[in-house]
Amino acid sequence: MRTWATVLGDPEVKRVMIHETSGEGVFVYLYDRDEDCDCFADLWFETVSDAQEEMKSAYDPVSWIEIGDPPPGCKHDRIAATPPPGG
Repeated sequence: MRTWATVLGDPEVKRVMIHETSGEGVFVYLYDRDEDCDCFADLWFETVSDAQEEMKSAYDPVSWIEIGDPPPGCKHDRIAATPPPGG
C-alpha cells in the first residue's frame, strides 16, 4: 500500500509518499517537485503510524491519497508505473 500527499509551506519538500512493504518496514519518499518524479530522499520506519506521525510533525502534509503498489519491476517512488532506467 502507498499513500502520497502534498506539502505546503516547505521550500524543499513538495510531496511525500509512504510505502508500506511486506516484511521490510515502511519507506517514506520525499520529493522536491510537484509532478510525478523520482524522490530526492527516502527514510525508513518500522510502522506506518511512525511514518505518519513523523511526516505530520515535519511537513504537515495535506490530502493523503491512497494508491496501489506498482507492477513488478517498476519503481516504488513513482505514482505512475515507471520501469527503472534500462529496465
